[in-house]
Amino acid sequence: SEVTAMFQPEWHLPSVWQEFEETGNEPGTVWTASSAKPGNGVHQLLDKNLGSVWQSDGAGLHSITINFPRLTEISAVALYLDYTLDESYTPHHVALRAGSDEPHLENIAEASWTEPVGWQVLRTNARAYLRSLRLGQKVTDDVLSCLTSDLWLKTHCLQISILQNHQNGQ
Repeated sequence: SEVTAMFQPEWHLPSVWQEFEETGNEPGTVWTASSAKPGNGVHQLLDKNLGSVWQSDGAGLHSITINFPRLTEISAVALYLDYTLDESYTPHHVALRAGSDEPHLENIAEASWTEPVGWQVLRTNARAYLRSLRLGQKVTDDVLSCLTSDLWLKTHCLQISILQNHQNGQ
């Protein structure tokens, strides 16, 4: 799986996204990878070099988890994907999960791409998240307090899960 970090305006994001701030580099923020090949871990994911990549190691689902030191507002996640660099391991189907910590993550967004090259943006879609909670559970005041608008979700933990790679990683 090859995923390169969150918002970096100096990486030439489309101008519409340059108004957003990267929240992943705040002091106290901890990034972890479910697995990584030597020399292709979290450091390469965050080094602001589109030529270096995180590369997962082993079979199964892979993810990047971001733990924030305080409740953090998230409206979208941008991933730089390049199918031409690695046809088989470029993510095809990705899910975003959010919650207070890893054991309490809920899906907030999913997306699929076919042969992506460039920045791919997933909105957190707080309103859809709230609707999904209403279908199977009682919506509590705690859940409602996490939503600051239709676009912003407050969370302590965000996970980017690679559900499927192109060519199933072969």
